[in-house]
Amino acid sequence: MGNTSSQESVQIGTLLLKRKKLLGEGRFAQVWLVKDTTSKVRYACKVLNADDPERQRMARAEAELMRTLSPHPHIIPYLGHVEDTLQGARRSCGGPSVVCILMELALHGTLADDVARRRAPPGSDQGMRPYTEQESLRLLRHIARGLAHMHGQRPHPVVLR
Repeated sequence: MGNTSSQESVQIGTLLLKRKKLLGEGRFAQVWLVKDTTSKVRYACKVLNADDPERQRMARAEAELMRTLSPHPHIIPYLGHVEDTLQGARRSCGGPSVVCILMELALHGTLADDVARRRAPPGSDQGMRPYTEQESLRLLRHIARGLAHMHGQRPHPVVLR
């Protein structure tokens, strides 16, 4: 199908993407800045750990959810995914050890990035610049609209736990 991955690159459809920088990580996934080797366009690639049957099921379900989610201005668009076994990865199941989900890159970063930018530099006596009431309401409205969109999907609304 033309979809493969390795430690340094991933191919999703016709795009050959090179890993550039780790953007963030959690318990079961990492998000990498990747760059298409032909067009030089940058994307975000979420690499989900799928090294046991339950994580494999969850990673596949997340990829399928992203694939079927209709577009919304407050949800980062899905562009494709690939399942693969990374070299040297331990597996306790017969399936892939990772699922890579390709998404548009959020050019201005995450909410956590914005909070970090508001912190005063070390050694400064300025303190943190809090969000104004209007900024807070705007952020909450964007989050709520994205969640409402997910909950309103047909035929299967997204239920978050």
